[in-house]
Amino acid sequence: MLAFLRRDKVNTTGALIGATVYMAGGVAASRLEHTPIVVAYGHAPVVLFFLRHFLEQPKLRRGLLCGVAAGALAVHLVQVTYLFVLALIAYAMIGTACQWKNYSKPDRRRWVGGMAIALACALALALPQLLFSLAFMGISNREMMTLSDAAGASLDSRALLSLLAPNALHALRGTYHGPASLVEAYLYIGTIPLMAMLALTRAWQDRQCRASLAFFGAMALVACLYMFGTHTPFYCWLYSWHASLSATQ
Repeated sequence: MLAFLRRDKVNTTGALIGATVYMAGGVAASRLEHTPIVVAYGHAPVVLFFLRHFLEQPKLRRGLLCGVAAGALAVHLVQVTYLFVLALIAYAMIGTACQWKNYSKPDRRRWVGGMAIALACALALALPQLLFSLAFMGISNREMMTLSDAAGASLDSRALLSLLAPNALHALRGTYHGPASLVEAYLYIGTIPLMAMLALTRAWQDRQCRASLAFFGAMALVACLYMFGTHTPFYCWLYSWHASLSATQ
């Protein structure tokens, strides 16, 4: 993550803070008992780094490296992998749209070839795991789960208190009284990153930073809406959309 942020033109202090938050906050802190989740979480910034490397200057070798990293991520078929893949696809599409006008004709051809190599390599690496998982989907009970089954894991705005005070919900000591599971309260990383966000206005003034700030700001908003679950209409809409899509198929 540190390498990606530095390649994204983030200054040294900001990159260090961002990498520290990624390493010690959120999923990394609350899901340490789920090894595949942590491993997938560790692979995601590697994919992001090589994807950014490829978009800056499309080359077949860079596409291959991106594909290997993406395949290593896709092998770990957990929910966070699915969410990361969606975010990476969005990043690739938006990044390509921003860079396309700067590509020469040879660059555009290399983008097509490199992206094809990346997708083929990622699919080849992940295919055995995908096939094994597909074989067991027929006996899964996920399709029978209703929206109310997910309601108990929905967080509310109280969860954000842990960003300001580590024991705000008594997750570290005392009797926990948070909105969901105890592990969902392990979000504390300190107030220094939050204070550093006061510099976002200055960062926005740098045109090179605007696209990344807008993208990751949007991702943060979507993540919060997803986290709040049934407390907002967003998750209900996702559930209805997915259910209708499955019925159509």
